[in-house]
Amino acid sequence: MLAGSEDFDGNYGQFCRADVETETAWFPVQTTHTTNTSSETVSTIRFPMHPFLGIMDVTTASNQRPSSIPPADYGGNIDLRNLTVESTLFLPVQIEGAGLYIGNPHFTQGNGEVSLTALEASLRATLRVQVVPTAEAKRLFGRTDLPFAISHGTLIPMGFSSTLDDALSQSVEHAIDMITAMFEMPRQQVYLLLSAAIDFDATQAVDITKGVHGLIDLSMFQQLPDYERTIRDIGNSRWTAMWRMPYWPSRLRQVTDWSSQRTL
Repeated sequence: MLAGSEDFDGNYGQFCRADVETETAWFPVQTTHTTNTSSETVSTIRFPMHPFLGIMDVTTASNQRPSSIPPADYGGNIDLRNLTVESTLFLPVQIEGAGLYIGNPHFTQGNGEVSLTALEASLRATLRVQVVPTAEAKRLFGRTDLPFAISHGTLIPMGFSSTLDDALSQSVEHAIDMITAMFEMPRQQVYLLLSAAIDFDATQAVDITKGVHGLIDLSMFQQLPDYERTIRDIGNSRWTAMWRMPYWPSRLRQVTDWSSQRTL
């Protein structure tokens, strides 16, 4: 975000390190109270790691080879940090016989990924992949033209654009369309609800195409007449996960490189 500005010329110093024993990441910190002597104990900042795959996509409908940098309606470099263990990502299939691609694993990342690079490393992933019939997806979710996710009871509608403002608008419209279809609420009322109760975060702001996502706790709708039916249909359907990711080993020391392509 600040590349080329004063103090940020691309050389920002040593990046954070991974501690496989505690499953945390840490920075060695030089403060105004420390010197550069090797005998001095260096202060550290620690934070937990939450591994996920940054790139997940299906084959595009274009004859042109797409860049691996930006996200789009087919998925791509989404960099959504919420796609951790047991999350589900839904991607709109673009063509018959589409391929399935994954990569860019992260140990951890902050929303926005503001300095371009998060803590990225080799990881092994195990995914369950199923194809969702379009008619069934539209019945449950209202639209099928953009990626979205369900992670630990949270619905995550996404938006992508060249600006964060437009990405936010797309994510909000995506959320309105989905909640209206899922719980048969009036669109104007959903719009007010999003403003009062829902967080929208910058997924990443550095991958050419910016991303914004909403975080909608589905339990807030449990008093509505359609709640039980909707949650039951999502949870009990034979295709409940297009991407189901119980994938990170219990200890990070066990991970290795892994990638895959599969035809849908």
